[in-house]
Amino acid sequence: YYVEYPLNNVQEGDTISIDAHATSGDLDLYTGIFFGDEVVAENDDCDNSTKDSCLEYPQAKAGDYTVVVTRYGYEKGETSGSFEVSIKVGKGTTTIASNNNDTTTTTIAAGYPVVAPTPNIADWTVLVYMGADNNLEDGLINDLDEFERAGGSTPSVRILALLDRTPDYDTSNGNWTDTRLFEPGPDTSDDYQTVYPPTLDTKPLGDLGEIDTSYPGNLLDFIVWGVKAYPAQHYAIILNDHGGAWYGTVQDETTGQGLLTIPGLSQTFDAALKNTGLKKFDLLINDACLMSGVEHYAAMSRYFDYAIGSPEITLNPSFDMTLLTQLLNKNPNMDIGQLGKKIADKYVTDMESVSADTEPVLGADVTNLQQFGNVTDALNQFTDVVNSNPRAFISLIGQARANTYAYSFFLPEDQYGPPTSIDVGDFMRRVSAATDDKQLKDAADNVDIALDSVRIYGTSGNQLSKYTSYYNIYFPQRSTDFDPSYVEQSPLQDWAQMLRTFYGGASPQSRAFRGPQGSAALAPSSIPVVNITNIYPEESTSIAEPITISMEVTGRNISQGKFTVDKIEADGTAVRLRTARIITNVVVDGVVQQLNQWNPGVDDSDFTWDAQLPLVSDGKTSSFEQVVTIGGVSSLAGRYRYPGSENWQAVTVMFDDNGNVDNVVSGSAGSNAVASIRIEAGGTFQTFRSEVTADGRVLQKDGTNFTWPEKGISWDYAPAPTGQYNLGFLIESAGGTTGFSSAKVNVDNDQVDKSLLGYVDADFGLVFQRPTGWYAVDYFPADDFLQTGSLDDKQYMVDYIGKDGVTDLKEIAQAVLDKYNFTSDDTFKKTKVGGLDALEFTFHYTNDTGDFTGHAFAVYREELGYGMVFSSEATDPDNVESNYQLFLDHLQFFDATKVRAKDTGVWSSDSFTSETHFPVPTTWMPGAEDVKDSKWWYYHPNDDKTDPTFAAVEVYKSSDDDVASWLTDLLNEVVADKPDYKLVSQDKYYGEKNTWNFATFTHTGDNGEEITGRLYVTIKNKVPYAIWFEAPTEKFNETFTNIFTIMLDGFRIDDPKPDSSS
Repeated sequence: YYVEYPLNNVQEGDTISIDAHATSGDLDLYTGIFFGDEVVAENDDCDNSTKDSCLEYPQAKAGDYTVVVTRYGYEKGETSGSFEVSIKVGKGTTTIASNNNDTTTTTIAAGYPVVAPTPNIADWTVLVYMGADNNLEDGLINDLDEFERAGGSTPSVRILALLDRTPDYDTSNGNWTDTRLFEPGPDTSDDYQTVYPPTLDTKPLGDLGEIDTSYPGNLLDFIVWGVKAYPAQHYAIILNDHGGAWYGTVQDETTGQGLLTIPGLSQTFDAALKNTGLKKFDLLINDACLMSGVEHYAAMSRYFDYAIGSPEITLNPSFDMTLLTQLLNKNPNMDIGQLGKKIADKYVTDMESVSADTEPVLGADVTNLQQFGNVTDALNQFTDVVNSNPRAFISLIGQARANTYAYSFFLPEDQYGPPTSIDVGDFMRRVSAATDDKQLKDAADNVDIALDSVRIYGTSGNQLSKYTSYYNIYFPQRSTDFDPSYVEQSPLQDWAQMLRTFYGGASPQSRAFRGPQGSAALAPSSIPVVNITNIYPEESTSIAEPITISMEVTGRNISQGKFTVDKIEADGTAVRLRTARIITNVVVDGVVQQLNQWNPGVDDSDFTWDAQLPLVSDGKTSSFEQVVTIGGVSSLAGRYRYPGSENWQAVTVMFDDNGNVDNVVSGSAGSNAVASIRIEAGGTFQTFRSEVTADGRVLQKDGTNFTWPEKGISWDYAPAPTGQYNLGFLIESAGGTTGFSSAKVNVDNDQVDKSLLGYVDADFGLVFQRPTGWYAVDYFPADDFLQTGSLDDKQYMVDYIGKDGVTDLKEIAQAVLDKYNFTSDDTFKKTKVGGLDALEFTFHYTNDTGDFTGHAFAVYREELGYGMVFSSEATDPDNVESNYQLFLDHLQFFDATKVRAKDTGVWSSDSFTSETHFPVPTTWMPGAEDVKDSKWWYYHPNDDKTDPTFAAVEVYKSSDDDVASWLTDLLNEVVADKPDYKLVSQDKYYGEKNTWNFATFTHTGDNGEEITGRLYVTIKNKVPYAIWFEAPTEKFNETFTNIFTIMLDGFRIDDPKPDSSS
């Protein structure tokens, strides 16, 4: 099943490199590196084009390691073949920062013009490093023109710009393609409002030829030349290009190999200060995406006093250089915090006008880097707490990460991968709110306090503002997405170690290879198991009768889930056309938040698909495509080429709320940096077609070609084409392991009325239709009714739920009239609707919108045991009647109890007291008290009381004794007198909701076989709770992982309800 390779005596700081290749068969290789019994690194494919596995683990701790090479599905024997593996251990070559930099620079040799130092010391010298040798070329030309619009450089504020262009994109301004130096002058052409990019009127100071702007030495030359030739009291450096958070900034497609990394920037600025004699630079402006990051600022704080940046992507025109120049010229002594505030405010204001539907997730900030050591100190203290007892915190850290705000969450995962930069303040606040551990809570709070102390100002759109601290940090959700180079490049070494520890504990592979060979894991991380348990309707679905699909998920530390829709083509190929996150709306401090909230142990969920798919059009060509909507932002992945060009560039089209283009974002080739770009009409946009393989992998193929129109492409939902589809659930645990299950369904939208959309409710057993364009049907549990309505809130269709046991139709109707103070003339008319006896009536009411008329009928649902009132309510009487007719024409009832009876879920829920709830295998129910010991409630496989495998539950009366004493007493009470009893070990189990003290023991069973057991105890509100598991030793490990762990994790203890009489 797997092969182990021991690596002994690995030295501190070594890099372990593994390259595994299949040589025969159909192997899908998987590689893991173990340090003891914990996986410290794991990886699947080298890239999307291969199933071979590559892995690099830098900065290893000293000690003995084990490399394990296996295959996906190894436990099921699904693949076979042979492979070869190469393993290398040696020293890495990259350093975080060097104290031995060569601080000499020869700017004359590099082609810089000889300029005598200006006789007068300027107030400011602004050095602008513009890496436009990529698809941001036109945007950076526009940025340079912004300096001209403010009048350009002055004796008080000297502006020097280095602009490197590319032969591939923009052809304006003479289409030169090398690197030139500018000191911007006035904007004499003044054509920026009519020409894009505008005309540059400034003549270059010098031509440096074709240089690599991503090479640190070239940035060093520019800074040293600028400082020495244009001395000033204050210095600002602007880095203007693609940005990729900790990966770095400034990318050169012509001659470069990557980005200016944190180590490269650190070495550059260190050498620049030494070469110029400056102690620090005053201001760093990161005019690039994602550069307000803890890693970046932790390094830059050694060289700068202040910084302006954004934790999110920045869209054109980004930070306003015209405003910057004007402000400095008007008041050179302006407080830098106030300067940054005006720049940040102007950016968000600009985004409101040019990208209104993306602006809610954008923001900018000003940071005091002089105090940033407080942040890194607090962060290191937090990681020390986590690393001191990682088992205690892994579940909590995983759940906090699952719900922390992730920057660029709206970019398609198939194109960019999952977001890996999270808001560090939001993460710490979620950890603090979730933990009962005072030390961890204080450490998390201190990080948040430190962030507040360095943030001079921050501003953002209304969605980002709910969560942001304005600083991102690296934290991939999946271990396989962790980039080993982070360990080499990031100054946050303690944070990197914490991430490694988290992935090692959260990964299901940490014991999966070794489970059969040793004892059961203390806290096995089970791979999510997804079981589709029910589908309604069973035959086919349409927009008139949407499908409800139910699932049951078991596993530890579930972090997120997605619902997928794949169309099965005539040749059998499955094409993914829709993906939706499975989220729960939760009200936190009066604000509705969409959370990844999963019940531990077992989670049951229903999901409804309305049989619609995104339809994309350029006005001539229309095609169903995978438009992804997350957090209210919709996007489409693809690639674009300019008119007449053969060169493609990957892009993401972002849409506004009306389905029209809001912006286009592109990643830089060979890096993780992104930025917004401008594309031309007449070019070709080609979507990525996501084909799904039999084992659930998604492969990107060339999709549909659209000719880009003047206003861009557009999209809207449309009825899915008639045919066969796979509806699936992709569930992911903390650390990244996934479970997937799907079911085939038939869609028939050939004869549907496209002006109507159906609603199906498998709980209430009903189907009805509403006008297309209305709000989705929502259930309001506080008042117990279903409602949909028009977007102007002048029309509603409502289903009011009656009280249990009330059968009289007039009484059902009157209860609704009384509850909501509706005015009625007490005229009731008998009728029939949907095959049921009904009582029709009308009413009136007034609210802030206007005067409403209601036309309704009451029915009694015998199979449910209560009645319902269906009501059409509107300010216009004609709309009242037309919507009432929709109820009469399309309302259908079905027996929801019969649908639920078809559910194939393997887990049920049971309770010992009103405060305790826990999952039990359905076949183990109902359980019973054992005649030998009436205190415990026992559950056996197939409810067979003679089976030696069992789980037992007991809840005791309030006690002042501690949990350790309870565990000892219970061991003596229930197992110590069994034949050949042996106490094997005692430890703690850190579940998702409870922490348990437990003991492992063995004894001889009634049939003479050895029995292994575990007894768990926890105390909440002074009440002791106990769970007792036993099984024959040869079956215990498997039973513990598949059954007992799920019962333990799913054991929920509610706080007792207040006594209503007190």
